[in-house]
Amino acid sequence: MAADAGRLAAALGQAPLFAGMAEEDLRDFASVFRMVELEAGEALFRQATPVDGLHVLLSGEARVTRRLPGEREVEIARLGPGAVMGEIPLLGSGTRSATVQADSPCSLAFLRREDFHARMRLGRPSALLLRRRIVEMACARIRADHASLAASIDGGAAHPRAAAATPGPVPPEPEVAKPSAVYAARLPFFRSLGPDLAAALLDRGEIVQFAPRTVILEEGEMASHLHITLNGAVEDVLRRGPQSLRVRFAGPGRAFGYLGLLDGRPATASSVARERSVALAVEAREFGALLRDADDFSRSFTAAVESDLMEMLRSTAAPKAQLATAGAR
Repeated sequence: MAADAGRLAAALGQAPLFAGMAEEDLRDFASVFRMVELEAGEALFRQATPVDGLHVLLSGEARVTRRLPGEREVEIARLGPGAVMGEIPLLGSGTRSATVQADSPCSLAFLRREDFHARMRLGRPSALLLRRRIVEMACARIRADHASLAASIDGGAAHPRAAAATPGPVPPEPEVAKPSAVYAARLPFFRSLGPDLAAALLDRGEIVQFAPRTVILEEGEMASHLHITLNGAVEDVLRRGPQSLRVRFAGPGRAFGYLGLLDGRPATASSVARERSVALAVEAREFGALLRDADDFSRSFTAAVESDLMEMLRSTAAPKAQLATAGAR
């Protein structure tokens, strides 16, 4: 059912995701939110179901549980008023990573993905501001995940093996042929662009090649480029002494090394070529210009970056699940 815009705008302003927004922006969002009521014990959504929008818990309490390998289920969080659920996938797509169930009668406000994206297409300031905040939250969550995973390495838990890296960065090999736009348009990052915009993006960057085990970006360094793998594979790796942990596998059509271009902070993982790899390198200034511009090409590019960012966030789920499983034994 529709929510009273004035009261809901005030309630939204108490949630961290919306805090500090102008009243006009809050009222704009409140006009498209729908109210959801849950009884104690009722599930809001279940793990692995498609993400259809964002929920804000206005009153009541809920718990978050995640099903682990072997059908074990663990509680990972408890939620109170002001909690926001589903904000990260609002930019992309995918499925729920956990189940949320009411512990008491709950009132929630629900924003459909379709309504959010319609407002972004119209250039509504409220939607663009929320989009920036969600990107900031995704970056912060990835960094927090990397920090907790790095702290676990010394504990001896089993992790995905990462490619051993050569000491220090090795310059990319020159004289690499540019792939066709038709080929690029079949890869995940370029797929939503189509051949014409894929060709335009290929022209905005440099094609580079990396030898196996090349350190392209070292943990702690500031990013200078967005890289998109075209052939081969690059791993994002956490290294502590002799131990290493792969936190992302960037095969053809996946981007890497750009988190710092979004939030201005040093890399939390090293990007290492697993095999001989070819990538498109987009310089930081060009990357920033593409995110700021408002033409169709820039909007498509921004959506591709956000989709890749969501995939990067999901990629931490496997090593985190391994740690949770080990801890539950």
